[in-house]
Amino acid sequence: MTLPTIHATGNLTGDPELRFTQAGKAVASVNLATNRSRKTDAGWETTHTTYLTIKLWEQDAETAAEHLRKGDRVVVSGELLIEEWEGKDGGKRQTPTIDRASIAKALPRGQRSAPAQTWAATDEAPPF
Repeated sequence: MTLPTIHATGNLTGDPELRFTQAGKAVASVNLATNRSRKTDAGWETTHTTYLTIKLWEQDAETAAEHLRKGDRVVVSGELLIEEWEGKDGGKRQTPTIDRASIAKALPRGQRSAPAQTWAATDEAPPF
């Protein structure tokens, strides 16, 4: 089964949380806030914010935990999953998640003409 691929740009709402599986593989989770905005006479207005959980694996997880921080503007690409879990009240909840993601810092707003770069686990160091 092939999962849909999603690309998103937004700001990290916290620092990446790095942990390791029982098999010793690194996994990092971080939350991303993406905004839909529109231009008004007074300037730009955010009309909707979507929160996504990002999961990074192995070298990507370790590199992200070392280099990314809360507030960083990033570009993310990966498989879209809807994770289901049970809340404290016993109700079922869902969280949109980008799994097996690649991530890179986004260029500042004034420099968007150049494409953002990503890094792979085989790279020596990320491009930021």
